Amino acid sequence: MNPTEKAVSHPLAACKDTMLTIKRAALLFLFVSMPTLAFAGEIVDSTAALVAAVRSGAEGAIIEIAAGTFELDAPLEPKTGMTLKGTGIDKTIITHVAGWKP
Repeated sequence: MNPTEKAVSHPLAACKDTMLTIKRAALLFLFVSMPTLAFAGEIVDSTAALVAAVRSGAEGAIIEIAAGTFELDAPLEPKTGMTLKGTGIDKTIITHVAGWKP
């Protein structure tokens, strides 16, 4: 190419770059969301599993809890935006052990 000539880019080159950026952003979103999705589909069925899920779950996580009574011996401290989803009133019960006095 002659030094006085200007390189002309293809008009779709910008679209291709934009699509790559969108794909990378989507992959990054999925990667960042993985902690939130860690308990998706898993149903907590014991007090120990409930405590572990809340402690290790990410902000905004949804933790599904099976039917039953879950007796805690210490406060359960869900993170910001975390949802504890039981099977219904009188089906999933979270309470304290008899000797616990907060």
